[in-house]
Amino acid sequence: TGDTFAVPVAVAVAIGRLACFVGGCCFGTSTSLPWGVRFSRSGDDLARHPTQLYEAAFHLALAGLLLVLQRRGCLRGQHIKLYILAYLAYRFLTELIRPEPGLLWGVTGYQWAAPALAPLFMWLWWRDATPACARRCAARPSVPASRSSARTSTSSPR
Repeated sequence: TGDTFAVPVAVAVAIGRLACFVGGCCFGTSTSLPWGVRFSRSGDDLARHPTQLYEAAFHLALAGLLLVLQRRGCLRGQHIKLYILAYLAYRFLTELIRPEPGLLWGVTGYQWAAPALAPLFMWLWWRDATPACARRCAARPSVPASRSSARTSTSSPR
């Protein structure tokens, strides 16, 4: 389902965005907000949105939420889809403060991709949440990881 990958991926992307901030790439549009940052790679002396920090905070917040959901056993099988859907929405909105070139009608590539991909992940969510799938998943015996690895090691041919 990808549940085990959701938190590590969110943390990894957050770290990557911090590296973007340090490297001075992926910055936002100009701003008069007090936390605007002047990036030497922008080629001007304008204070800009530190979109890298916004995105790092978003991914870390999602990692925290996903960890809580995981520990509580909520939305099993949906964590990676929740993460991707949230990121698609986030990125669609933050493109408004990023100096990305518009492809068509001033809409960026990320803004075109987000609504194109969102229905796929919503369908996957719906498919995995249908009663037939829930019955199929409930019918599978749940074996703790330590017991399943012990079974595997003893039942393997020598």
